[in-house]
Parts: sequence; structure tokens; C-alpha cells
Amino acid sequence: MYLLASAISQKIAWLDAEPMLTRSLVEVVIILVLTSTLLLTQVAVFGVLFRKFERSKRVWDEIIIYSFNRPLQLLVLAFGLTYCLDVLAAYFPHILVHKYTIFLRDLSAVVAIIWFMYRFTRDMEAHILNPDRAHVLDKASAFALNRIFRIVIFFAVILGILKLVGVPFSDVLTLGGVGALVLSFAAKDTLGNFFGGLMLYFERPFSVGDYIVLDNKKIEGTVANIGFRSTHLITLSTQPMFVPNSFFSTSAVINKTRMSHRYLNLNLTLRYQDIDKLPLIAADVEKMLAGYPSIDLNKQTPRAYFSAFSQSSVDINITAYSTTTSGADFVRIQQDIYMRLGELVKRHGAEFAFPTQTLEVHTEPAPKE
Repeated sequence: MYLLASAISQKIAWLDAEPMLTRSLVEVVIILVLTSTLLLTQVAVFGVLFRKFERSKRVWDEIIIYSFNRPLQLLVLAFGLTYCLDVLAAYFPHILVHKYTIFLRDLSAVVAIIWFMYRFTRDMEAHILNPDRAHVLDKASAFALNRIFRIVIFFAVILGILKLVGVPFSDVLTLGGVGALVLSFAAKDTLGNFFGGLMLYFERPFSVGDYIVLDNKKIEGTVANIGFRSTHLITLSTQPMFVPNSFFSTSAVINKTRMSHRYLNLNLTLRYQDIDKLPLIAADVEKMLAGYPSIDLNKQTPRAYFSAFSQSSVDINITAYSTTTSGADFVRIQQDIYMRLGELVKRHGAEFAFPTQTLEVHTEPAPKE
């Protein structure tokens, strides 16, 4: 831009006879005109691109264009104004303006990059989670990308500041290596939670809104938020619970929301007196479950069979799969099946067993007098 303005000013013949200040002012005006033209062109081009990408199936195009628009305007404006100062510095050689304009251009570049990243993370969730869009990402992916870019912004700010103050890059690497070693010892648990959070974001065993159970931790609840240090659960008693992410690396996670079926497994405990009726009862139980609306016959045919001699009963084990995954609906279905089983047992003239004990009392005859 500076060289272009100088070339244009040299083509203007009448400026040759003018003093240096006049030529410098003309170059400043040319630079300002070029800067304004670039800004107007950018606004027009970005407006066209934004309207085009808004109709696209790719969600990232419009986010990048929208986030990059204002930082690029700042960069063009900063470069234009600093080049104007460079031109005026030729008329005031005793003022060391050039050194400061280079610093200002470097500073504006760093600020523009950081501003772009900040706008990207701020606008990302609003764009990709908008329910009006045809392609909406899940909240877990949005939160993960948001947090990753926040970390990138933090390191970009640190590196930008170190570059501006003149710290060599090799010293930055050395300091970073020593700092990482110290941090790994001092914040072992925190780093474990951090990498546990990354594992959750990339493997995605559950999402916000899922009901999960940590098998060997006796922890369960609905996922409210997935953070880098901990995951926020809401328990059945509506108590908030914050689980360190490292727990998910050492425990099996059961995601009840993503189940495709509910497993029905129960025992009918009947009296020993009714043992001869077990085959008929088991056959009728299988027939009743096979005709039940929410029982999936493709997953497994319902089974009922004589399974055990218990202490006070003979048992029939019953297994089937229900297509109903909602806990509240499954409880009602299970209740209805229990009532039908009771009627079926009664129809066969059998009864349920109760824990009983047989006590034999031996009496000795009374002594003769």
C-alpha cells in the first residue's frame, strides 16, 4: 500500500515542483483512499460470501467468514494509518516514528488474530446450535470446540505478547518445556481430569441430557454439562453432582438414554405342590408375552422355563425384550405384565409360594404313675 501510494504520487507531474510536505500529504490522501476502497470492497465481498455460505450445508463456512470480517477490517485500517505515519515521518526525520509503526502493525496483527478466535468461539454455539438451521451439531461438540479454541486463544495471547516484547522463540520453547515438566508434577490430578475431558469430547460416550451410570462408582444422573475438569450431573433427587472427568477413565459408563431395548427378567415363585403345573404355566407365559404389543420378537423370543428348586418354592425364570426405553413407560408395562402373570397363575389353580418352615414336634409319652 505504501509503495503503491509512492508510485502513484511519482506519476503526478505537478508534484515535482511542490515541497516535500505537500508530496507527503498527497501520499497520505492516496493511502487513505486506498484504505477506504479496500474496506468497502471487503464489506461487499464478505456480504456476498456470507449470504452464499448461509445457504450452504457446511456450518463452518459462514462462521469463519462472520468471525473474520471485523478483525480483517481492523487489520486494513491499522496498516493504512501506520503507513500514513511512515509517509509523514519522512518530513520529520528527527522523530523515530518508523520503529513504533512496525510495533503497531505487529500489535494489530496479533490483536486481529486473537479477536478472530474470540469471535469464532463466541459465535460458534449461537450459529451451530440454532434450532432454525437444517444442520445442528450437538451441544457436547459445540462445548468441546469452544473450550479448545479458548485454550488456543490463551496460548496465542502469550506467544503474541512474548513476540512483541522481543523474547526469542527458542527461549519460549525452553521455558515451555520446563513449565510443562513442573506442571505435570504439581497438577497431576488436574491434568488427569483435563485429558479425561478430552476423551469424553472425542469418544462421546454420552451427551448433554443423557442419563448415565458409573458402574463401580455408584454414581448416576442426567448429564447437565461436560467441562474440562468435571462433568455436572443432576441426580434423581435433583441434587447437582460434579464428577471429576478422571473417573470416566477408570469406570465403566452405562448410558441408559442410548439403549434400544429394556430387558425384562423376573422369577415366578410357585409352591412345591404346583410343580406338575409348571410346564403349562411356562408355555402360557411365553404365549402371553409373544402377543404383548411392546415385546420385540426379533430381538429375542420370550422365554419362560423351570429354572430352580428354591428353599420354599419352585421357580420359573421369564426373559423378554421391550421396545419401550422410557423408564416411566417401562414401569407401567412391567406392572401390567405382573398383573397378567398373577391372573395366569390363578387360572391354572396354582399359588405363589411364601417363605415357610416345617417344624416337626416329637412328644414323648407321659410317664406312668
